[in-house]
Amino acid sequence: MTSSPPTAQTPDALLLQASQEVLLLIDAQSLSITAANAGAYATLGYAPGALVGMSIGDLECALSDLFFWDEMPTRDCALDVESALRCADGTVLPVYKTVRPTGTIPPAYTLRAAPASEQNRIENELATMGSRLRATLEATSEGVLLVNQDGAIVNMNQQLSTIWKLSEDLLSSHDDRAIIVHMQAQCARGEPVAGPESQAILDAKGGNGSETAYLHDGRVIECAVKTALSAGEVIGRVYSYRDVTERHQQQLELMAARDEAKRASTAKGEFLAMMSHEIRTPMNGVLGIAELLAATPLNASQAEYVRTIQSSGQTLLAILNDILDFSKIEAGKLELEKTHFHMRTLLEEINALFRYRLREGGPQFSCSADADVADALLGDPVRLRQILFNLVSNAFKFTQQGRIDLKVSLATAPDQTAGKLQLRFSVRDTGIGLSQEQMGRLFRSFEQADNSTTRKYGGTGLGLAICKRLAEMMGGSIGVESTLGSGSEFWFTAALEQAPQEKALSANSTEKAAAEVHPALLEHTRILLVDDHPINRMVLGSMLKRLGATATDTAENGLQAVEMATAAPYDLVLMDIQMPVMDGLEATRVLRQRGFAAPVIGISAGATEDERQAALDAGINDYVLKPVQMDLLQASLQQALA
Repeated sequence: MTSSPPTAQTPDALLLQASQEVLLLIDAQSLSITAANAGAYATLGYAPGALVGMSIGDLECALSDLFFWDEMPTRDCALDVESALRCADGTVLPVYKTVRPTGTIPPAYTLRAAPASEQNRIENELATMGSRLRATLEATSEGVLLVNQDGAIVNMNQQLSTIWKLSEDLLSSHDDRAIIVHMQAQCARGEPVAGPESQAILDAKGGNGSETAYLHDGRVIECAVKTALSAGEVIGRVYSYRDVTERHQQQLELMAARDEAKRASTAKGEFLAMMSHEIRTPMNGVLGIAELLAATPLNASQAEYVRTIQSSGQTLLAILNDILDFSKIEAGKLELEKTHFHMRTLLEEINALFRYRLREGGPQFSCSADADVADALLGDPVRLRQILFNLVSNAFKFTQQGRIDLKVSLATAPDQTAGKLQLRFSVRDTGIGLSQEQMGRLFRSFEQADNSTTRKYGGTGLGLAICKRLAEMMGGSIGVESTLGSGSEFWFTAALEQAPQEKALSANSTEKAAAEVHPALLEHTRILLVDDHPINRMVLGSMLKRLGATATDTAENGLQAVEMATAAPYDLVLMDIQMPVMDGLEATRVLRQRGFAAPVIGISAGATEDERQAALDAGINDYVLKPVQMDLLQASLQQALA
């Protein structure tokens, strides 16, 4: 028996020094204290080393300890009892002690004691924590289920029984398996929501996860699981359940609305494509015949009639184009091209377009560009032409006499972009003018200056709205200055790049080639003309004759065209896109698969970019839109046969 505490080098010292509680090592034969930790000396007030050699009976003073040590040799496990230890000053300290056999030879016991006040504090804190946990569980809107590592239910809240409709009899039975089976039986699709099956799935996912359960009564429950670990070992799992039926229903409604919107958008696109085809097909006949007729000898009255037909047809076509462009803008599918063009050539085209509107006593019309405006430019000439056409058309509509002047100049606005030219396009007229209120309503979709103009002058109210969007897409803006009764000036700006002169000349070679008809273009060229509409075949056939075609065969559908092109050699095929039996796209694909290598030019009333791209993807070399214009057809033929 030592007379001092064990040194820091002994294993007993390392054990005893590790705790602030009272720790004693007691010899089983003599029941004397062989070692004590610093916590024992501090708690009981004895001088260092004084406890070693003292009999445990001299230290203990509770009645419960009278026969305690007599029974210890018959015990092979730890005992927890209330006790009391005598302090050095004679006072008694109530404690909770735990005595455990060490299993060593010679036999010994360890005694661990904590003051009863400390034990009460710990128990009170544990009770408080338990109360807070219970309050938290009951306050949450989710159903919570706690299970241990063996799957037995440790705790649950009231919301769990509400969500899963657990009866009082089932809860009072304390049958964990019956509760899990009851929950599982409510799932219409058999999703594992708790129990061994759920734990196996969770383990495969790494211990945590979530599932959505669809119940027989129509409710949707979201199940989330978190695995609790201690020292790397699973000690339990926490399941939480949330009723998400309302949110799920809202998601279904949103998806249904989205699908309905997609169907509506598809139907709208199909309607526009159908409308484009149905209107452009007869317009091809009207404007085609008018163009052919204008090239024949006519007296003054006949020439005026032809100009009227052309003017009315172009107006109807402009309305159709406005509707299609507005739909593209709404869908975000309208994109600008970037090609080389000549500004002077563009102005000549605008001048030519409105030449037939000039009449005796009516307004004079002029197009010009300032000398400092570059001629060779890079941009989208088609959309520029569209804006100018709309503005000049409106000027002619509201100007009975006087002048209409289109002028292009360099903009003086300070927002010039490096490397780009900010151009200003102005259309000034001496027409009826606009009031301030009327100008405020311009550039809005489906609106005109006022209702009376709709009845007197007509129009859809889309033209200026489309011009505004196009100008903005070109990096510019649009506006109007007007005085009622004194004319108007509509203007817009656009950012364009100056192009190298040689590139612009090259890019305009097609325009120059199409400026006049070449009667010998199709000499010795064998052509197959495919169109289901007899008037279109007549118009296109006449145009081909003017271009020198002498060997033209016709087919009424794609299947007939495939049979004819397979049986005889052709140098060129003019292929309508929409036809019965077999359409032009399918016919072209079949011909390409059979090795037909000659150029195929599509003739279509489909005005959307998707339809154009589909034609090119099918193997068509070029695409001419109805109503077919002689110059554009000639340019396409020249390019295909080059």
